[in-house]
Amino acid sequence: MNLSLKLDLQHPNNQGEFPLYSGITNDPNDWSEEVGNPKYILDLLLSVINVSIQTVEIVKGLPKLNFD
Repeated sequence: MNLSLKLDLQHPNNQGEFPLYSGITNDPNDWSEEVGNPKYILDLLLSVINVSIQTVEIVKGLPKLNFD
């Protein structure tokens, strides 16, 4: 089982929509194939985690505010 399959199993809303009347597919998993990076979703998730961790560190370093 590859990682993208695990992500799909974890998030059932990430399955895409395939309306019969238009023939247009809306599958978020296709984007990784279009950009030529099969790890695109993983890289995006890791970027969000990295920014979150950096934000916590920045907030911890801010001086305390005193409200009188």
